[in-house]
Amino acid sequence: MVEGTGEMCLGGERQTLGAGQMVYIPPGVFHQFTNIGSTPPRMIYFDAQTTGRRAAAVKKAAALGKHVYCEKPTAVSTESTLDLYRTAKAAGVKNGVVQDKLWLPGMLKIKRLQEHGFFGKILSVRGEFGYWVFEGHKVPEQELYDNAFKVQWEMFLRHAALDEPFPWTLLQGAKGVQLAELGLESWAKRSWVDVPALEARALPLSHDEDLDFAGNSQGMDWRR
Repeated sequence: MVEGTGEMCLGGERQTLGAGQMVYIPPGVFHQFTNIGSTPPRMIYFDAQTTGRRAAAVKKAAALGKHVYCEKPTAVSTESTLDLYRTAKAAGVKNGVVQDKLWLPGMLKIKRLQEHGFFGKILSVRGEFGYWVFEGHKVPEQELYDNAFKVQWEMFLRHAALDEPFPWTLLQGAKGVQLAELGLESWAKRSWVDVPALEARALPLSHDEDLDFAGNSQGMDWRR
């Protein structure tokens, strides 16, 4: 909960929730929230379900006025991910997608090396999927590294409570799903395919979408 005071009924138990507190709701358990404060509550819904169940739950939360923060991929198709973004924007709620790997020690060390010109001019980058993550052990420790998920979660909390910039919106999540779909298309065709810019269509972009962390919203080529 970002702001306010309420009573949460979870199964047969009741508890009072205030700003800064959270509650886990197990699937299938009866739950009801009652505002007992003097101001309307502001809440965040975090979704870490399986991908196939995420879209419906996130849309429902946004329609109820809750800020939404969810794991990736945000949905099973590019169009459905864009629909999530449009729903959140139409509801006027803050929205974000987990991108915690950006703050892992190995990724930060690579970023620092790139910033200091260690690699020279980078002409291309190849990414390979896997559950192993570069930890940067061979690069000397020059700074302290916090828990990566915590770093981004705190950024989203400040975004929801203080309107601080947060570029990793549901629109950015849609771009990830788009790249996955076009990657499969490229592999099937054994050829390059264009990656068109994703537009929110009738909805104007806020200042958040101008802060793309990893690139920009312009079209680009996707190589096999």
